[in-house]
Amino acid sequence: MKKVLLLCILLTAPVILKAQTTEQSQVKEMLKTFYTAYMTNFSNDTGKDLLQLRRKYCTSKCERLFRKLVEETDADPIIKGQDSDAQYAQTLIIKKDNNKANSYTVSYSYDDYNEKGELKKEVATIKLIIIKVKGVFKIDSIS
Repeated sequence: MKKVLLLCILLTAPVILKAQTTEQSQVKEMLKTFYTAYMTNFSNDTGKDLLQLRRKYCTSKCERLFRKLVEETDADPIIKGQDSDAQYAQTLIIKKDNNKANSYTVSYSYDDYNEKGELKKEVATIKLIIIKVKGVFKIDSIS
């Protein structure tokens, strides 16, 4: 009996791992598409387009959290800043957090000035929770 159970586990493990890998790839692609569009539209100052993007890619819970965080920080929590540039999207790094279910981090590099007025590179990191709603991956939480 133990041999049969072990055999079943060994036979199904690759299928489960492949499904998880495919799901992670789909989430990463969704996040790349969203962040590229969001940063591009942000730099073009099209607030209406940003709202449409958030409605498409975020849950209603995330939208409420977004508004709360904007009020508290006076910044856009999706990009963790007050401005963006389409070029920042070229530096996007999207990773699955293996320590927390449905958790991903998005980071990107941007230029900033220090106290002396010298240009320096900075990195913004955004933590996200992704869920599936009616078969579509959406951002459910931002931090």
